[in-house]
Amino acid sequence: MRLNDKELLSCLVNGMKRALFCSIAVVAASAIASPPEWEGLYTYGHEVNSFHPCGSRQEYWVSTSPAINRQLRDFVTQHTSEIYQPVYLRLRGRLSMEKGDGFAADYDGLMNIQDVITFSEYAPVHCIPQESQ
Repeated sequence: MRLNDKELLSCLVNGMKRALFCSIAVVAASAIASPPEWEGLYTYGHEVNSFHPCGSRQEYWVSTSPAINRQLRDFVTQHTSEIYQPVYLRLRGRLSMEKGDGFAADYDGLMNIQDVITFSEYAPVHCIPQESQ
């Protein structure tokens, strides 16, 4: 269920008699809101499609639309010189701890990328894993 602006304003104006309805509406609206932003290292290659968030020891299999998958693959192909060389991404996506099938089963969960905000060949220092520095 999704409310338009007029209905949300009505919730706020009509006060306590609709408090429960308004609470449910606000929770529902926030659940379908834009996914959170993440930053990290993306690796693409034969049987590899993964995202490693900055500051984390976890690595997630990437799940996304064919169009975004093509953008990721094209960026990696054009901007890396070595196979499996990671690139830096800022993205909007949802994390799922469920294990995928096939190669995805070897990862800590799934990252469903819904939008890529930034691509870069260079990662900020705070995003480079300790063993790589």
